[in-house]
Amino acid sequence: RPKSAYSSIEIYTEIFKNNNHLLHPEFTGENANVVVDIGGNQGFYALKISTQNPQCKVISCEPNPYVFEIMNKNVQANNLFNVLVNNAAVASSKGFLELEIIKEVDGVGGKKIERASRPWLKESFIENITVESTTLEQLLKEHHISKVDILKIDVEGMEMEILSSCNDILPDISKIVVECHSEKLRRDIVGLLANNGLRLVYEEEVSPGQLYKDLYFINKNH
Repeated sequence: RPKSAYSSIEIYTEIFKNNNHLLHPEFTGENANVVVDIGGNQGFYALKISTQNPQCKVISCEPNPYVFEIMNKNVQANNLFNVLVNNAAVASSKGFLELEIIKEVDGVGGKKIERASRPWLKESFIENITVESTTLEQLLKEHHISKVDILKIDVEGMEMEILSSCNDILPDISKIVVECHSEKLRRDIVGLLANNGLRLVYEEEVSPGQLYKDLYFINKNH
C-alpha cells in the first residue's frame, strides 16, 4: 500500500535483516510445532518462521483491518498453508476493543498510542476503530492447541494485559518473546513471568534512541 510503504519496508527489514524476535538461537522456530504470533502486522514474522520450518503451524493475529488485508495477501501469495490468520485483538476478554491506529504507519497502534516519544505524531494522524477481541486461551481452544512452542507478542502497551490474563495456560508455553517499550514494563513482565516459571534468557541490546527491545523467556519446566 503506497501510503504505508516506508513503514512496511522498515518492519520487513527488522524481521528479515535484523532478525527481530529471532535473536536467541532457541527462538528461530526451526524445531517448533506451534508458534503463536500476537501482533502479526503484515505477516513478515510468520513468513520468516515458515521459511525456516514449513511444517510449523503458525497462528497469527492482527486486529488492524488495513494491515490484516496485506497480511492475508502475503500469506496467500507465499502459499503459507501452515499459517492461520485472525483479524482480532488478543486481550483480557472476548468481545470488542477500541484501538488507535495510524493508517500510514503499520507498526504503530494499540489501545493508547504512546505519544511522548514521537514528536512527529499529530492527533490528526490517529484514527479510532473498534475491533473484535479474544483471549489467548480462547484462541488456543478454537485451534485445538494444548501446547505452544513459541509465543511472540509485539503489541503497543497491551503486553501485561495479555500476559496477566493467561496464567492458567502459561505452563503450556515453552518460550515467549515479547517486545517492551519502557523500563517499568520490562520489570512488570519479568516479574510476572518469573512467578510463572519462565526465566529471562536474553535481552536485546538497543542502540541509542531505540524505543523498544525484545525480551526472551524460556519455561524452566520444559
